[in-house]
Amino acid sequence: MVRLVTSDERIWGVRFSARLFLAWILFTCVAGGLVPGFAVLRPFQAAAQVLEDEETLPGPTGLFIKTAPPARRLIAADVSGFTADLLLTLTSLQGVVNQTEPRIFLLDGGYSRTWVEWLKERGDIDEIRYLSSVQAATLVGEFKDELNGQVVVDPKIPATLNLATMISGLDRLLITYPRYAETYAEWYDLPIVVDLRDRFTTNAEAYRWALEHLWPRLNHHALAMLHPEVSHPRDFLIQQKVWVWWLSGTVDGGSFANRFEELKVAFEVLQGSPVNIPVLGYPWHGDGVGPGEHGGVDLFSRYGKFLIPSDYARNLSVHAHARPPAPRALASLTGPGEAPSEFEGAPRARLNSPNVDPERVYLTVVVSDGDNVQAWLNYFPRYFETPAGRTVPVAWTISPAALDLVPAVVDYVAARRLPGDAFLAAVSGIGYVYLDRYGADTPDQEKTRGGFLRLTSDYMKRLGLTMIWPMVPDGPVKRDVLSLYAEGIPHLRAIFPDYGQKVVRYADATYVLEAGGRRLPVFHAMGGDTPLHASIQRALSGAPRPAFAHAFALNWNVSPADLAALAGSLGDEYAIVSPDALVELFWASQSPPGH
Repeated sequence: MVRLVTSDERIWGVRFSARLFLAWILFTCVAGGLVPGFAVLRPFQAAAQVLEDEETLPGPTGLFIKTAPPARRLIAADVSGFTADLLLTLTSLQGVVNQTEPRIFLLDGGYSRTWVEWLKERGDIDEIRYLSSVQAATLVGEFKDELNGQVVVDPKIPATLNLATMISGLDRLLITYPRYAETYAEWYDLPIVVDLRDRFTTNAEAYRWALEHLWPRLNHHALAMLHPEVSHPRDFLIQQKVWVWWLSGTVDGGSFANRFEELKVAFEVLQGSPVNIPVLGYPWHGDGVGPGEHGGVDLFSRYGKFLIPSDYARNLSVHAHARPPAPRALASLTGPGEAPSEFEGAPRARLNSPNVDPERVYLTVVVSDGDNVQAWLNYFPRYFETPAGRTVPVAWTISPAALDLVPAVVDYVAARRLPGDAFLAAVSGIGYVYLDRYGADTPDQEKTRGGFLRLTSDYMKRLGLTMIWPMVPDGPVKRDVLSLYAEGIPHLRAIFPDYGQKVVRYADATYVLEAGGRRLPVFHAMGGDTPLHASIQRALSGAPRPAFAHAFALNWNVSPADLAALAGSLGDEYAIVSPDALVELFWASQSPPGH
């Protein structure tokens, strides 16, 4: 969903789920003393106790803990030429410093300068103090008084980078590498407080130590699965003081991986943390590296956690503390013959006497992967800065969690969308999950899943979103799952399921769903291959006219120019309309007309 997935990875996702189940059976037997000689291996009791205690404790007012707003004078430091180790060190400095007040923003190329300047234009900050890469290296000295020392990683054991991230957040320590730790101690008077060198022989051993010594002190209202080589979101993980770990896949970890032991730690973390909390990062870092997209989302979903893909999202320790976006910032705007969407208790969005041409195909083009926070930071701005002459509307997908995580980005795209552009809640709600199995391994699946849908509904309302784009890993989203959305999100107007075309016949793609005492139109994805216009024409060649369809556009394969040229490539038989217009035209075509 977030990236192109190979057939091997899809197979791995299914196999991983099966292996996970077998590992769980063995782990249950081991923990219960049913396997002779292993009765001492029991689940981590402290984690379960924390969950029991936290059921009566308030969590953050939103998805994440809020600090002060960004400093009025924000430092923007160029780190685009830094080596990976020094970049991690500067990222840890950023995370520690930004715990009390977001003051450091790192520029690594791409659209990073766009965002810091937008924060100023938006009024979150007054002044930007730009630093060159040479000047950026002096920030350690400038902020050394806010540090309590260093935590030194062991490059031989990848897990120590994740341990160092947790320790840095808890104890305000700078993450350093052996090659310059002593130099930093001398230059900046920063003692080595925690030295992780030669303390562990495997990743699992390191995570087990962290579970026993760090977990009780961490913030349990978010988790992170992040490959040790990735530094981008660590400023936020440090600021938020969350648990961060990695599960080895089929090819990564080398002799330092023990996948069974790592799974045991994962089970304890997922069982011992509250339900309906986000998992940051991403469970894939290349083919066979990590549990994979589908394996990871399956695992998180079963324990009632939702993924917010963010492994390459930098500066979240600043973004998350900008002021909230405008109320209902992403609600549909008035276009030609179209009224804005409203919620229950208010007039429905309607076209003014929509006229349906009996010979035409009406399409809403849905651009994928908006659940991916880093895509909104690093990729999607190109569509808004250089629309390449596009005049037809597009339905952009976006995570409702953007409300808390990147509020300034929400206002940015709301201000730059073209007439008719609309936004759908991305897969599969407040975060990326598989709703059919969500909460399956929690004590009360119905209660867990209901909480997820209520959270999704609340965040959608606050952003002005009235439609959703859900998916499952294999095949189309089934009607019983779509019914859960219809019943759990009272203001939902339509559903646009599937990641790419999963149904063959038009009759199976577009229909009316009756659920929760309501009737909702469902538009399963059609098309999606390259070239996009040809795949749409093939998918709808046998459909009766008029037809009403969700045209799937894979964001990684579709450029601004492709979207601009789509209407001309399809021809006059096809009309590209907003999702609100599609819904109203669809209802107008029904016999008798109406909802």
